[in-house]
Order: sequence, then C-alpha cells, then structure tokens
Amino acid sequence: MKLIELVVGCAIIVFVIMIVSATIVVTRDGVSDLTAKRDTPTDEERQALKAVANLVRLSEPLIFELWRRHELTLAQVQCLRILSVQPEQAGDLAKKLSMSSTSLTRILERLESRQLVQRTLDLHDRRRIWVKLTDTGQQTVSNLTSWYTSSLFQAIRQMDSGERVQLTEVLTHYIQAVRDLEGCDAETPTLSEEFR
Repeated sequence: MKLIELVVGCAIIVFVIMIVSATIVVTRDGVSDLTAKRDTPTDEERQALKAVANLVRLSEPLIFELWRRHELTLAQVQCLRILSVQPEQAGDLAKKLSMSSTSLTRILERLESRQLVQRTLDLHDRRRIWVKLTDTGQQTVSNLTSWYTSSLFQAIRQMDSGERVQLTEVLTHYIQAVRDLEGCDAETPTLSEEFR
C-alpha cells in the first residue's frame, strides 16, 4: 500500500501545483509572480508534469471510492494500517506518517469519533499517549482491499524488483522536495482536509 500511497500522493501534489501555477498572481507592479519567478517550462518539465497529472486521473476513482465506501482519507487509511500491526505511541506514529503532531491529532480525533481508534495515557509517563485500533477499526482495515485489486497496484506488481525500487525512490524524493518547498507535512499532499 505504501507505494500506491506514494504514487497517489505524488499525483495529487502535481495536480495541486498545476492548479496553483495556472493561477496568475499579479503584484503591485502588475507583473505576474509566476513569470517573474520562472521562465517558460521546458518540454521535459511539461512531460514530467503531464505524466504525474495522468497518475492523478488514474487514482481519482480509487480515492473517491475509498471515501464513498469508508469515508476515509488516504492519511487516515495509512494511520489505520500502521496501527493494525501494533499499538503506537502518538509521537512515533506521527514520525511514521511523516506529519506534525497537530496533523496527527486532527486525524486521530476523526478516527476516534468514529470509534476506529482509542487513545490512552501511558500509566508510567503521562506525557505519552498510546493509540490502538478498536475492533471496529480492525474490521475497517480488513475491508480496505480496493487498492490491491486496482490497475495501479497490478501495474506495480508487474514491475520487477528494480523498477519498484526505482519508482519508490523517485516518487519519495519528488514528494519530499514538494513538501520542503511548500513547508507542509504528510497530510497536505493527500488532500485529506478537502475530503471532509
């Protein structure tokens, strides 16, 4: 699922960038910030953007199906999948999800309100919070199968090991570069707030 989430996250980031870059921002001098900061994109850059935009188009039905069936965002699903292995301390969970504790708190509040996770204070250190799946949360995770039957996953499965590693490395690097430029955490590229 991690690789699919990388692909979808990357695709959504590019989609957002396309929308933002299509918007012309005029400064006080009447000059577009976009033109002032960047020359015309190269053909290579356009092709790369087009490739990722195509991933957005291919992943949209899966994202909407995930929301329609389970009312879950990608960030929430990733959180549930990590917790399906074992309970986690909130701080460790935030690190595994590459997001701020504030973003994780919002996700956990939503999941807890749906009785999918439970948060408890550590008896030995009250600064620590443990998060675990409830029985309902575990059942929800076991029902999340549409990604593995999708053409996105089947195409990944058909790649050889080297191609999968290369794809993962390139997408991970790209996503991190966008996060660094935008100053955002892991929740932002998945557009989880937009699905609420």
